[in-house]
Amino acid sequence: MKKSIYFGILVATILSCKTAVVSSNSNTANTNTNTIPNANTAISKTADLVENSNLKLKGVWVLEELNGKKANKDNFNNMLPLIEILTNTNRFAALLGCNRTNGDIFLEKDKLQFMNIASTKMACGENNKEPELIVALESVSTYSIDENKLILSNSSGKKLVFKKHD
Repeated sequence: MKKSIYFGILVATILSCKTAVVSSNSNTANTNTNTIPNANTAISKTADLVENSNLKLKGVWVLEELNGKKANKDNFNNMLPLIEILTNTNRFAALLGCNRTNGDIFLEKDKLQFMNIASTKMACGENNKEPELIVALESVSTYSIDENKLILSNSSGKKLVFKKHD
């Protein structure tokens, strides 16, 4: 009981000291109040842009192009590969047609990298393009999203195009 009372007095004392400092330096307080919200607003807007970008990236995507060529089900065990980007955990998971793949992502503004990629090693058909897809994922360094299309590129150009899955 005594500890609760002492704690309450301590909190009240700290709060009253803070109020006294702000009120005794009213000019400084006004100056800071005018500049801090502007800085906070800029930070908030930047955070919102990053969050919106992450929200656009988050979800399931279907492969449309691999290294400049239209993706074909025949090259992926009769299904187009799917990749799910999990921005909240910086992870991804994919079904490449025959094998399952997952790993980590590094995400910052327009930069995206796929790392620590692990994959099952099922025996797939002879026209299988999964190894080419994995190499392309490993080489990705940037991304953009335009009209529900995720474009993954590196310094040599566009590597992969995915369409947002409904």
